[in-house]
Parts: sequence; C-alpha cells; structure tokens
Amino acid sequence: MPADVPPPARITIDRAVDAFLASHGEVSSPNTQKNYRLLLNKLKAFSTTRCYVLIEQWNPIDVHEFRASWSVSPVTASKQMTFVKSFFEFAVSNEWIVRNPARLFKDVRGKADGKERVPFSDDELKRMFEACDTKCGKMPIKRSRKTHHRGAQEKPSITDTAGSGQDLADFISVSLYTGLRISDVCTFHIDRLLNSGECHIRTAKNGRKVYTWIPDWLQDRIRGRAAVHGPLIFGEHGAKDMNVVTDVWRRKLKRVWALCGPWPERPTPHRFRHYAEFRTMPSKISDPLHLQLLNLQLERNQAGLCRTSFGEW
Repeated sequence: MPADVPPPARITIDRAVDAFLASHGEVSSPNTQKNYRLLLNKLKAFSTTRCYVLIEQWNPIDVHEFRASWSVSPVTASKQMTFVKSFFEFAVSNEWIVRNPARLFKDVRGKADGKERVPFSDDELKRMFEACDTKCGKMPIKRSRKTHHRGAQEKPSITDTAGSGQDLADFISVSLYTGLRISDVCTFHIDRLLNSGECHIRTAKNGRKVYTWIPDWLQDRIRGRAAVHGPLIFGEHGAKDMNVVTDVWRRKLKRVWALCGPWPERPTPHRFRHYAEFRTMPSKISDPLHLQLLNLQLERNQAGLCRTSFGEW
C-alpha cells in the first residue's frame, strides 16, 4: 500500500503573497515588482470579501469571479492573469496547495477594438518642431503641482519657463527615427549608434541585436549631444526610478503639444513609435494601405508574432 500523501501546509494568503513578492525582489525589475504588488493587493482585498484567510480556500470559480471584477482592457487582463497563475503555481511548488485554481482559466477571445493606430502626420510634426524652435524656453508656463492625478496640499501652481526647445526637438527626432520607447530615449547611450549610421533599437530573444539606420543629420546631432552632455545624450538623471525619469519628459512633451494644438487625435509618445513603423513601409503603397498594414503589424505584435526587425517590411 502506498503511503498516504501528507496534506499541504496551511498557509495564510498574506504569508503566501509576502513570500511570492520576496522571491521576485532580486530577479524582477522594479516595474514588474510593482505590477505584482498591485495585483496581489487586489487579490487580498477580494479574499477579504470572501472571508478567505488560507490560500487553500481559493477555487477555480473564485478565479473567474476575481477576473470579472477587473475594469481593464482585454490585453491588460490577459497579462494580469499570467501573474495570478504564476502566484498560485508558486504556492503549488511550495506544497501549500494541491492544485493551481487558475491553471485551466482561459480568457474568451473577443473582437478587436477596431481602434486605428494613428502615427503623427507630417503637418503635426511640422507644428511640433516649429513650437520647439519658436515657443519652448521663451514663454512662461504654469507647472501644476498635481502629480499622478493626486493634488498636493500646497500652493496650486508655480510659474516657470520651459526647457530648451532644441532638447525637445532632438528627443522627438530620436523617437521618430528609432521607434524606441520613451524610457529608452530618455536613457539613450551613444554606444547605441554605430559608425555605419545604424542604431541599436532592441535585442531579439536569441541575443541578436536589431538595428535600424538613421539619417546623417540625426547622427551628427546625436554625436554632438554626446560631446556636450556625455554618453547619455539627454543627460544624467538623478532619480533611479525610471517612472520618474520618463514622467519628466512626458510633461515636457505635453507642454509642446499644448503649444501647437488642437489635436484631432490625442498626442501620446507611443504615436512616435507608430510613425517609425509607418516610415519603414514601402513608399509605393498608398497611405490608407499603410495604415492597414500598420494596424495588422501591431495586432501581430500583441499576439507574439512580431517580425525580427522593422527593416523586414
């Protein structure tokens, strides 16, 4: 007769969450840790509504109802469900529960939202660069103390002047021609640019670096900034939190957009990336088809079927 399998240890949800977060403390990025923490706080709050104390009290139906309580997009929900599955799989590996209640959960695939990914037009870019040349750094602005949608208990606002328009123009140019995320542009290092004019934009899963070519005039601007500001062409950042660094540049971009509006389509930093993909498509294709191909490519990217580089268009 085989020996009876001992029952799993009776572990509280709070202890399981703390252990899971601690296991990711050294191996995950700060943003990933933050996302885990926020989601697991929701899980603990949901457990409280069910009067659950032990992790073994969770069942598959609880996972379904927990997922139904989220008011997020389908893409975000799918990503968050991977976090939930990872948490319960961690509990299984530690023998706190016998099975993962989220293992068999599958999101119902819905229809695409149909929202068109619109890059910046040439006219919009022209207005942005004109604002950088003629208005930025030359007009007083009001800088609100409201941060992350939460008002501070201080003076409502202060008056200041915007930063260098040339800095913003260079930031926009690098974003347009590389398609890098705003966090990567903020920390752009001169080592990304090769003598051949190719710029490192990302690293593939197999470790191979992917490059794109940028025009000579932008190469000169990047090397000129490196000579003045050092290897980080947009300067050293005192803050270590990347969210703080990117927020500084988001505010600068919003000031430029406020100076050259109105905008038919809300301007966002991600539209620079759409433009970078749009720019690499064959010029013989008409504009409507350009946008159709861009939307198709972005949908494939979300499904994990992205191509190895922009240059393969």
